[in-house]
Amino acid sequence: MAPARLSTFLTGVEDDKLAKPNYQYEKRQKEMAKKKKQDEKRQRKLEKGDPEANAVSDRTPGASKR
Repeated sequence: MAPARLSTFLTGVEDDKLAKPNYQYEKRQKEMAKKKKQDEKRQRKLEKGDPEANAVSDRTPGASKR
């Protein structure tokens, strides 16, 4: 048997029918993990009482100090 046919015989799968990596799924998972980490960091800062983080979250658009 030829080497290509031998591998098909041993694995039962032809080379052109192997699963391809889903890069979009991997990228989305990475982005979601990054966002989760940022949210957790923001929550820690709010719980800690960081005045800078509280000032950003307390501001409302259109409100001005007089």
